[in-house]
Amino acid sequence: MCRSNHKSEIINHKSTAFSLVALVALWAATAAIAAENFGTGVHPVRAINDSCIMAGTCWPASAGNLFLKYYNGAVWTDHYSDLKNFAGCTVFWKDKKPGPDGYWLLPGVGVSGNQHLYALNKWDGTTFTDLKGNLIGFSGSICTIARWGSCGYWLIGSGGAYQQTPHLNKYDDVTETWTDLSSGIAKKGYGVTKMLYNGSYWLITGNGGWAMKYDGANFTDVSSGWGEGWGNDIDGLGWNGSYWLVGGCRGWIKKFDGSAWTDLTSAAGFEGCDPFGIAWSPTLNYWLVGTENLGITNGGYLKRFDGSTWTSVDGWKSNWNVWNIDWTGTTFVIGYCDVSDGQKCKIASYDGTTITQGVKVIPEPGGITLVVCAAVAGLIRLLWNRKKG
Repeated sequence: MCRSNHKSEIINHKSTAFSLVALVALWAATAAIAAENFGTGVHPVRAINDSCIMAGTCWPASAGNLFLKYYNGAVWTDHYSDLKNFAGCTVFWKDKKPGPDGYWLLPGVGVSGNQHLYALNKWDGTTFTDLKGNLIGFSGSICTIARWGSCGYWLIGSGGAYQQTPHLNKYDDVTETWTDLSSGIAKKGYGVTKMLYNGSYWLITGNGGWAMKYDGANFTDVSSGWGEGWGNDIDGLGWNGSYWLVGGCRGWIKKFDGSAWTDLTSAAGFEGCDPFGIAWSPTLNYWLVGTENLGITNGGYLKRFDGSTWTSVDGWKSNWNVWNIDWTGTTFVIGYCDVSDGQKCKIASYDGTTITQGVKVIPEPGGITLVVCAAVAGLIRLLWNRKKG
């Protein structure tokens, strides 16, 4: 090969490589974030994966900032006006059944004068269906939480006034059967706050610091290790495959292995702020825990916990009050209230390294990803032809 041809090939090689680098950089920029400022209020976020995230105002409805926004990996779309029989209600702790037949259950909370309002919708991604009439015993109460369990059914819970008999329904969507389980928790006298299924049993918690295990047949009271009483509310709950992490008012946070409680409050150092957001990452192998303090500045802590050490997350501001955290499979998604910006509802992501405002944008199939693949293929072909020559 002559010297000039060899030089020309090197230039072409470098040009192709440079194009590849540029395309990869463009893809990285495209896949960065979709920021969203939801306006004033409080908004629980439920993140199933990077392209299935929902946020909705939970309170107060009187503020007028009513929304139910769904994120599909590219854009946020508000569906509040599509809800059925939801007048005066905001959307509280929602969840999605996984799989090809999956759908959301959206519980509703509202107040009109001295009257509590409740609602429940099903959304399959296309159609909203009113399920309020199926709930048993919810009259005069509110519908605060719906959770799907891998056991194959839903639990839907309620409260009302702070001290009010809680209600609990089971929904089997295969047999279309609704069952009232309220008698198992009625004596607690405070509403349901959180529920999760760990593969063996449900842990159901409430205001006033009560906690019950439910195995599908029997309820077991495990409240004593937490400490029942007015103001001892449980607001955060997570499971990591081995034990529960439970957070609540007064800055309390405890580990629960199904039988024994271990107090981690002093080591966590949340200074009385309420650990509302609790999520485990099996990839990063640690918990992410965030707090709020009823909209008060300096109430927002965000810390990692690896089972022994608590570490503050760099870049998190103390006036960002956390309401919930989910792990999507690639990143933590954090719903929070920015006290420094008029109590605005916002969303952020944390990949274990960096706090980013917004959530990931997922490139569409056939878009920039295929262009990058084509560039890679072109570079490989060029190198192969050069080797043969």
